[in-house]
Amino acid sequence: MVNLLNVGNQHVLIISPVRNEVSRVYEMYVSLRNQSHTNWTLCFGDNASEDGTSELINKIVREDPRCKVNAFSSPVPIHDNFKRTIEWALRSCSHDFVQFLAADDKLGGELYFESALKLMSESSALMACGLVRGFSEYGELETVDFHQFAALSSGPERERFAANNYWVCNLLFGFYSSCHFEETVSKSISCFTSNLSSDWWFAYGASIDTPPAYSNSLLYLKYLKSIPYSSAHYSIRESSAFKLPSWVHVFTFPWKQLGDRIFRQPLCKSIRLVAMFQFREFKDLVYFRR
Repeated sequence: MVNLLNVGNQHVLIISPVRNEVSRVYEMYVSLRNQSHTNWTLCFGDNASEDGTSELINKIVREDPRCKVNAFSSPVPIHDNFKRTIEWALRSCSHDFVQFLAADDKLGGELYFESALKLMSESSALMACGLVRGFSEYGELETVDFHQFAALSSGPERERFAANNYWVCNLLFGFYSSCHFEETVSKSISCFTSNLSSDWWFAYGASIDTPPAYSNSLLYLKYLKSIPYSSAHYSIRESSAFKLPSWVHVFTFPWKQLGDRIFRQPLCKSIRLVAMFQFREFKDLVYFRR
């Protein structure tokens, strides 16, 4: 538990993987620069950007000593870059808390860190969450609210909720005690791999035994964009001329989501999870065809 009197001294590590975000990364940095809580370090993991992002990040690093960059020479799929950026950032400096912040996203308001630290100081929680609001160049989009999820009292309840609501993957963008974040990414069940569901598995592993604290004052703004499978560095597979009918996704996605995790947990648990994933896909299919 954080001592309320020492909130101002707590150091926040911000982990930010980035590739080709020259049009948005400075706005993300400004949302940090405007924070009322100023004791933080921003670690960029540059996934071999080619659009001027690298030059802009280097300019930010030169002007603000709280910022660091690791410019990776070889581009990799998105979650592989998440993994190597996280590993490097955690080694880069001592820290009390961790915030994962995509380079095209931003924090919703200058009191975000201050509110998160106070919430953590008033509870025994190891992580905190609130609202994740989507936006694009056309304006505000859908918002996911973690209030119901945070109110669940048992691990099995959170497991069922997470399996039936894929948006729980947005818990990656919550606010974490350093020990809990590091423990989560070190577990075989919740570490990052090339599996495109790695963000969901991280959220699952972080919350299954530990309920998050909640406050609607914690607003994370997530830039929503289309990331096609044909993108060489944002996918684990290349595009193909052969495409299966869209309805096949209902049967294949549950197994793709489990992916490499099927060997990292008891078989019965894997089967139970895949059954819940499959139920969710059928439910969504029925809903969207009404």
